[in-house]
Amino acid sequence: MAAPKKYSDELGERATRLAIEARKDPTGRAEAIRRIADQLDIQPEALRT
Repeated sequence: MAAPKKYSDELGERATRLAIEARKDPTGRAEAIRRIADQLDIQPEALRT
C-alpha cells in the first residue's frame, strides 16, 4: 500500500508552475525555490525534486 500524499495535487501543480517560472532566471534559482516553498508552506526539497 502506498503512503498517503503529503501535498494535494492542486498544491503540487501550483508549486511546480511557480518553480518553473522562477527557474527561468538563472541568477536567483535557489532563492526563488526557497521563497516559493515558504509562501506555500512546503519543503524546498519537494520543489527541487
